[in-house]
Amino acid sequence: NEISDLEDAEIVKRQEGFVEMWDVLRKREIIWKQKSRSKWVHEGDANTRFFHRVAKGRRAENNIVGLMCDGAWIDDPVLVKNEIVRYFKRLFQGEAWNRPKPGDIRFQQLSEEKKDWLERPFSVEEIEEGLRSCEGSKAPGPDGYNFNFLKFAWHCIKEDFINFFTEFHCNGKLVRGLNSSFLTMIPKKLNAVELKDYRPISLIGCVYKLLAKVLANRLKSVISEIVSEMQSAFVRGRQLVDSVLVLNEVVDEIKKKKQPAFVFKADFEKAYDCVDWSFLDWMMESFGFGTKWRGWIKECLSTARILVLVNGSPTREFEVGKGLRQGDPLSPFLFLMVAEGLQGLVQRAVKEGMLHGIEIGKKGLSVSLLQFADDTVIMGRADAENIRTVKDILKWFELMSGLRINFSKSSIFGYNVSEKWLKGSAGMIQCRVGRAPFLYLGLPIDGKSGNKKYWELVVNKFRTKLAVWKATTLSFRGRLVLLNSVLSALPIFYMSLYLLPNAVIEELIRIQRRFLWGGAKLNKKIPWVKWEYVCRAKAKGGLGVPDLQNKNWAMLGKWWYRFGDGVESLWKRVVREKYYRGRREVDITTIECLKVSKIWRDIIQIGGRSLKLRNILAEGFKWDVGEGNRVGFWSDRWIGVKSLRDLFPRLFALSVKKDGKVSEMGIWEEGRWWWRMEWRRGTIGREKDEEVLLEKVLEGVKLKEGAGDVWKWIHVMDGKYGVKIAYDFLATSEGVLEDQMCKLIWCRLVPSKVAFFGWCLCLDRLPTKDNLQKRGIVLQEGVLRWWGLESIFPNTVRGMVEFFMGSLGRLVGKEMGSCIFLVVAWYLWYRRNVQVFRKDEGLPENLMERMQVKTFIWIKSKVNGCGFSFYEWQTYPMECAMSVKNHKRLRKQFYKACVPLR
Repeated sequence: NEISDLEDAEIVKRQEGFVEMWDVLRKREIIWKQKSRSKWVHEGDANTRFFHRVAKGRRAENNIVGLMCDGAWIDDPVLVKNEIVRYFKRLFQGEAWNRPKPGDIRFQQLSEEKKDWLERPFSVEEIEEGLRSCEGSKAPGPDGYNFNFLKFAWHCIKEDFINFFTEFHCNGKLVRGLNSSFLTMIPKKLNAVELKDYRPISLIGCVYKLLAKVLANRLKSVISEIVSEMQSAFVRGRQLVDSVLVLNEVVDEIKKKKQPAFVFKADFEKAYDCVDWSFLDWMMESFGFGTKWRGWIKECLSTARILVLVNGSPTREFEVGKGLRQGDPLSPFLFLMVAEGLQGLVQRAVKEGMLHGIEIGKKGLSVSLLQFADDTVIMGRADAENIRTVKDILKWFELMSGLRINFSKSSIFGYNVSEKWLKGSAGMIQCRVGRAPFLYLGLPIDGKSGNKKYWELVVNKFRTKLAVWKATTLSFRGRLVLLNSVLSALPIFYMSLYLLPNAVIEELIRIQRRFLWGGAKLNKKIPWVKWEYVCRAKAKGGLGVPDLQNKNWAMLGKWWYRFGDGVESLWKRVVREKYYRGRREVDITTIECLKVSKIWRDIIQIGGRSLKLRNILAEGFKWDVGEGNRVGFWSDRWIGVKSLRDLFPRLFALSVKKDGKVSEMGIWEEGRWWWRMEWRRGTIGREKDEEVLLEKVLEGVKLKEGAGDVWKWIHVMDGKYGVKIAYDFLATSEGVLEDQMCKLIWCRLVPSKVAFFGWCLCLDRLPTKDNLQKRGIVLQEGVLRWWGLESIFPNTVRGMVEFFMGSLGRLVGKEMGSCIFLVVAWYLWYRRNVQVFRKDEGLPENLMERMQVKTFIWIKSKVNGCGFSFYEWQTYPMECAMSVKNHKRLRKQFYKACVPLR
């Protein structure tokens, strides 16, 4: 009606105005999203108070108002900038002297095949793979381009990049300016006032970063061949928790044997920034890297230029002479090679009898060093010679590599030693005396993990992270996203190694529930939906919040798979020596030691905690037999779900080779396998029946000559254990089927907070007066009582939703139908709350137009390529909705026409 009263020119002007309004709204939300850099709520509350607060908080946190320099406070912007440049120029300045080399240490060597593979020409597929793996929205370097731009414009700039890579492969040179980077200063603590309190992170230009990414991908493929098993960072197949498990088991061994021992936890001072390039080159030469590769790495390091960002303003550019830039994809792998130099010094000292590590088991396995990047622990027998050797090794390593130990922040821990000896050793090294339990890589070492008090640190961190200011500025859905974010960052880190006590799980759930429903100050408010339903998958009517106990079990179950996967590592050798008499191929539950550490006992016992866990773990793995060299014929599961020992107990008792492998139970003749069983005597009675049945079972088994045996998880096709799949299996409730209505509610065209509202609406869990009265909250219902009414809200909300979405969905598609219904319901609910709580009478005349504006903004922001204007959406909604429906069908063809990088 409003449009029909306008002239044609006015209609056009009105249409143009809405287009401009949409453009301004979209740009404003993009700006605030970029400023806030908040990944975990980018779908929670678009351009709300939260985004503004995060952006302002980040700006306040990163803003440097002044610095303490040589005991004097400087707050003049020019002087602050000059002092920062002077500091970093001095930090990255090379030292012109010949550093000593260890000489006779032998490191692992690259094969000639791998050496040639590293230096092969760059392929288009390799470059595009590197581009795909780069985060698109990271802050750009001096060139101003992020990787989203490169991916979007790849079809235009592809040839230029291919030419650049080809030229670099031929001459190994980078032009000046290509390797420049911004250096941004991230405070390590609140109220940082000294430059040492900031961590320098490099924002590198996209051209060099893509080159570094491709080189890093190559290096990542060979790094496991040259880095020792004592290092567990950035190596495929090794994990952070491996080192934590090993250190806990070493300490457990020390305490059980009551042997005097020490553990020294080293703190490197600005490790990445102090690496000497000549030592790195010497290490690469020692590993057998080729001349071309070493030249490439040298060029990548020596051409680096830095501009420091001070409150968003870059300083003048300067050169660097040492160090590895944090933010360069190559840096983590180059640092591993530098750190391997310390490993070489330690192993030489052990070999020459100057350093005595901790003996594990009875077969001479010794552990003296653990490394995860720059997090280093040295351990050994508690005597003065060992302490002197440790200090000499660290000083020698500093002279070689430039990496300096900050002894004032390092700690020594003593076991089965006197206080006098411990303090004397700390004085010799000039470090602090540490007390157990202590943290390594953020996880506790030598603590009672079954005690609730042991977990106070985790609970307090969990509670602190769910900060009050965040809760007050987020919607329900925003709090839900934050809840999952904290969950993945804190307890899950611990749950990958430790079994959470029930009391701790209950406390964490209590905090989660109060945060989700209460928000600010973790107030106790009405939990409108049972936590059991909240933890269900969205497709089954829940919110997808992980169930802590099931998640803990699923993550611990991964140790079962890794224990038998055939990939050799230090943690397996330590565990086997302690509990399995050093045997390689053994079932994880066949412990041959009465005194098992709390951590390992919890891991092996979870397989029997429930029927589901028994199915997933205790009966969930089997061998896919190749040649049979790793598989126990009687003891392992390789035929069916049970071992042959359990299926044929009488024959097992008669067998000569009770511990024999499958490959030892027969012979190869002319390329064919023949079974040859050996008994202590002839079989009789039931034994004869079992023998006949065993022969029938073995008839269908064909060994594969030259093929390896593979440890498989039977619940997936590829045989690889997956925490998510195991969790889904544990979290599946009997009789709970997928809910088609819930799939429609979680519509991608509307913000998540609106979908969350729709979820509560379908479950009839909105805080209506009727629902509040059911929960004992008395309200003034004068008008309802006057007319004798109990409720004015429909009793069949679900039926109304199904009817609305079904009838409209058949015309314009289920997703569009969900979007329109949710907008209408959301705005009616919003207006209802305004009327009830603000006493605002009546519906505004522009309510329908507001709904039209919101649906237009949401659809245009979620569906790329929608060409209709707001005027068309307002005037011809059915045709526009049909175009969105058809657009989804055409989108696949669009992507096939583009480079598959977007």
